[in-house]
Amino acid sequence: MGLFKAHRDITWKYAPNADAVFFVLDSVEAVISSDEIQFLKELTAKVTKRVYFIQTKTDDASTEQWQSWRDRNRAILAEKLTLPQDEVLYFPVSFQAQERGRPQALWPSSK
Repeated sequence: MGLFKAHRDITWKYAPNADAVFFVLDSVEAVISSDEIQFLKELTAKVTKRVYFIQTKTDDASTEQWQSWRDRNRAILAEKLTLPQDEVLYFPVSFQAQERGRPQALWPSSK
């Protein structure tokens, strides 16, 4: 699993002592994978249900692309983690908004 294995190992080491876990997803390279879903199922069953999903690189994708990936990811997460979709804590983020000094625009609407 390469780099993901390293991330998984680090998460398992520190997550039991964490108040919450931030799980980073991408807007350009790939939507959430089955390996990531399996990892999250295990994490939420054994360690914590407080997982915040951060979707990065919204500036590198068209609005249509990042929003469709957000919607797909939220639907899959809700189904696989057996949560209502509105309880999936999911935040797309914009680097360019921060650069322009508009912190209120850092998180494009997640709905």
